[in-house]
Amino acid sequence: GFDSQDIHLLPMGRTAALVVRYPGDGSSGRKPILLSAHMDVVDALPEDWQRDPFTLIEENGYYFGRGASDNKFGMSVLVATLMRLKAEGFLPSRDLVLALSGDEESYMETTRQLATDYRHLTDAEFALIADGGGGHLDEVTGEAIAFSVDVAEKTYATFEMTARNAGGHSSLPRTDNAIKDLTLALTKIFNFEFPVEDSELTRSYFRQTALLLGGQLGQAMTRFSDNPADKEAVALLR
Repeated sequence: GFDSQDIHLLPMGRTAALVVRYPGDGSSGRKPILLSAHMDVVDALPEDWQRDPFTLIEENGYYFGRGASDNKFGMSVLVATLMRLKAEGFLPSRDLVLALSGDEESYMETTRQLATDYRHLTDAEFALIADGGGGHLDEVTGEAIAFSVDVAEKTYATFEMTARNAGGHSSLPRTDNAIKDLTLALTKIFNFEFPVEDSELTRSYFRQTALLLGGQLGQAMTRFSDNPADKEAVALLR
């Protein structure tokens, strides 16, 4: 098993994080590899589900349950793999560090603290995050068709919009009222199409995926990889 000194349960605000170090023999002379996933899942209303979301159910080879895919699956694979390697006596050439966050779906406080306050536990050459990418298997033979790896992470931004005008009484609404102004602004945002950004990696992804998909979507991927300015291809891929 793992030595207790290599296991760190870190309470953080509303939740907690877990960091486990798998010591290597140091023969590579390189910094650790960080293996990361999140333990929390999104909320679920039982009335919105065909099955009980709080019970793991297997049907026809598929698992159903809250967070079964995002991200209990990825987290469980990391934990089970490290436990198996440890039990088999595997000794890596450098340390492996497992870091599990507790609020990826909400506040992301644990991730920030792991990267700052607990950097001495999580510092690594690079990270492998089990919450993206994935694989596709043939439904008949079970053979692997393709595996994908994410190479970048999108983030989000929160904006607060305030509309003000002279105001008045609700019984005599103004044609230039603040609610209308705010609605028009939100409509513009809704209708806005972000410009297409591409890179060698994204073009390569579409080029290779097109070979697997075929059909109209595959053709659009090929066209985009050849010419990212192809508006018809972009429209099909959005």
